[in-house]
Amino acid sequence: MLNNYPFTYENFRFIGDPIDGMQFEDDRILFVEFKRSQSTQNPMKNKIKELAKKGKIEWFEFNIE
Repeated sequence: MLNNYPFTYENFRFIGDPIDGMQFEDDRILFVEFKRSQSTQNPMKNKIKELAKKGKIEWFEFNIE
């Protein structure tokens, strides 16, 4: 399955839901979704995709004391 994957798979972290995972590269972080040719996106994944395309991704850190 990963023969054609264009990144170093050791830098991929599985999340599972709502997206398959994240790919960590030197100059960027990517949301990754693995799809078969006939599968469709669900509404939540479409929303995440649109937010990412619009640059609406933020860093949030919650400190526990």
